[in-house]
Amino acid sequence: STYQWTITGGGGALQTGQGSNSITVDWGAVSGLYPNAVEVIESNAAGCPGAPVLIDVFVLDLSGNPGFLAFLQGVANVSIVLTLTSIVSRVFDALVTEVVQPYVEKTDGGADNYMLPIIRKVTKSIIWVFGVIVGLDNIGFDITAMIAGLGIGGLALALAAQDSVKNIFAGIMIFLDKPFKIKDRIQIEGFDGVVEEVGLRSTRVRTLDGRIVTIPNSTFTDNSVVNVTSQPALKITLNLGLTYDTSDDDMQKGVDLLREIVADHSDILEKDCAVGFKDFGDFSLGILFLYYIKPEAHWLDSQNTISKEVLKRFNAAGLDFAFPTQTLLNKEIK
Repeated sequence: STYQWTITGGGGALQTGQGSNSITVDWGAVSGLYPNAVEVIESNAAGCPGAPVLIDVFVLDLSGNPGFLAFLQGVANVSIVLTLTSIVSRVFDALVTEVVQPYVEKTDGGADNYMLPIIRKVTKSIIWVFGVIVGLDNIGFDITAMIAGLGIGGLALALAAQDSVKNIFAGIMIFLDKPFKIKDRIQIEGFDGVVEEVGLRSTRVRTLDGRIVTIPNSTFTDNSVVNVTSQPALKITLNLGLTYDTSDDDMQKGVDLLREIVADHSDILEKDCAVGFKDFGDFSLGILFLYYIKPEAHWLDSQNTISKEVLKRFNAAGLDFAFPTQTLLNKEIK
C-alpha cells in the first residue's frame, strides 16, 4: 500500500509525492520558498493505507519588520549575558566558600579574617554591575550617557546618604588601624561581646548574653574601643571578709590558702598574684586577692573555678566569712 502526501503552505501546495513505508520531505524546496519558516508542525490526517497525509508548514515571516527581529536578538543576548554573569558569580562564591574561607580560618586572624566578607560582597557586586552594563549595551542603551547620569545621581545620593558614606569610610579605617579582629572580645559604648563580622557599613558583635548587636562603623572611629582579648591576662579583684574573731594565725592561713589555689591552677592562672590582709572594715577583716586569668582560658569559667575553690578550702579550714552585723548597747538612764 502507498501513502499520498502533500506539503501545503501559504495557501497552496508546495510539494506532493507518495511512499510505501515512510515519507521523505524535500525541506530544501520548502525553505527556498519560505526562508523565514521558523517552526514546522506535522499532522497525520489518517493512519490507514491510501489515505492522504497532510503536512502543514507554519511560516512566520518577519522580513518586513527588522526592528522586531533586532529586539528579539537583543533579548536573547541579554539572557545569555545574565546567565553567564550568574554562572561566574556562583563559581566565585563557591571558590571563596570552599577554598579561600577554610584557608583563612586556619590563620591566626588579622585583617584577612574580617576583610574576606567585604571583598566577597564587593567582587560579586562588580561582577553583576559589569554583566548588567554589557547586557544593556546589547539592547542598544547608550552606556556612556548612562554612566554620566549615574555620576550625577551618585553625587546626589552621596549627599543624601552622608551617614552611610561616613560608615563606609569608617570601615576602611578599621581595616587600616586594625583595632580588633574577628572573634576578639571588645567593649564599646556599653556593649561587651565578641566580634562576628565586619562589614562595609556596620560591625556585628555577639554580646555576652548571646544577642547580636549591629554597630555602625562610625561608632568605632568616634569612640574608644577596649580590646579585651588583646590584654596579656585578665585581672580579677576579689575582696574577702573574715569575721572579727579571726586570729592572727587564721588570717595568715587564709592568705596562704589563696596562694596555694593560684599555684594549683597554673593551667588557667598566671603565677603572679597579690594577696594580703588589707583593712579593718565595719564588720569584717578584709583580704585583698588579685589574680590573673590566662588569655586562652575562659574568663567566666575560670572565675567560677577559683571562687568555688576559695569557698571549699576556707570552709575546710574553719575560716568564717563575715556579713553585715550590728551590736546594740542599751544603757539605762538614771
